Amino acid sequence: MISVRTPTRDFGGPTTSPRPGTFGSATQAIYDLMGKDAILFHHSINDDDTSTGSQYVDQAKTWFDSLWNSIATDYQR
Repeated sequence: MISVRTPTRDFGGPTTSPRPGTFGSATQAIYDLMGKDAILFHHSINDDDTSTGSQYVDQAKTWFDSLWNSIATDYQR
């Protein structure tokens, strides 16, 4: 999984693919990151909020947060 919470990031636009997973007696969707073969590009945040790097890192964080806030669930022991 790619974390996009730091000011510098290697990012390549991975996609996710749902598949069923069984945990105990419950079945739920597991989202596999399918970007293992993606080409990575290095981007950094700098003092210019309008620079390509700053905008790309911001958008990558938005993408990650949208997945984290929509499909992530708390781990239950």
